Amino acid sequence: MNRTLFTLLTVIVFSLPAAAGDNDADAKGAHDISWGVKLGFTSCSTYLSSASIDGVEFENYTQNTQLGNFMSAHVQYGRDRFFLQTGLGISLNKSAFTVDLAEHDRSATEPEYLELAYRMTGLTIPVQAGFNIVNQEPYHMSLYAGPSMRIQSIDAYECKATGGEGYTISEIPRRMLFGTSFGFNVQTGRTFFNMEYEIVLSNISKQLLIRKDEFDIPYLQLGRRMGIFSFSYGVLF
Repeated sequence: MNRTLFTLLTVIVFSLPAAAGDNDADAKGAHDISWGVKLGFTSCSTYLSSASIDGVEFENYTQNTQLGNFMSAHVQYGRDRFFLQTGLGISLNKSAFTVDLAEHDRSATEPEYLELAYRMTGLTIPVQAGFNIVNQEPYHMSLYAGPSMRIQSIDAYECKATGGEGYTISEIPRRMLFGTSFGFNVQTGRTFFNMEYEIVLSNISKQLLIRKDEFDIPYLQLGRRMGIFSFSYGVLF
């Protein structure tokens, strides 16, 4: 996190002269191709649409949001107030959720909460269309939206249980996820601030297996999807 913050401050400092020198209205035309880079922070939430063991639905589960970071490069084609953009981004997202495994066991007298925390690295390719609400050099303000494709890798798990130790987890992740994203962008000269929200519509995993003391827990089915909010600072070249 400290390294990301240092890099962000460095980009801001070195890009200020570029922003100040870009006040010439003829520096960029009404329609052109530009490219840029941005980096910032993400807030990743895992939404459970369903959770069950052997067809028994869980009624009690919780989830939380954790901070991550990302960087991306993008290409934009603009014409008057409209533009199209695509790019390639890499992000590190963290998330966690908790379920009560005792809900599937009618004989259980006390809850047995299992918390699953994991770290994911994702490669995102969006295709977005946008509209410049403000389009007067050197100022621009725009809204955009479009579909996105995410290639993900689950890097690490951490299992915590109130019922004791001995839990291990294995998962077959869904490598390719599809979703949609929309955002808001404010640009001054060559620098810009960006806020974006990505909704991953595909289920994160194909199969999730949990073992306790070398015994398999009955098949745990989770309908998990992600919502990723990002805030970033970038520079156009």
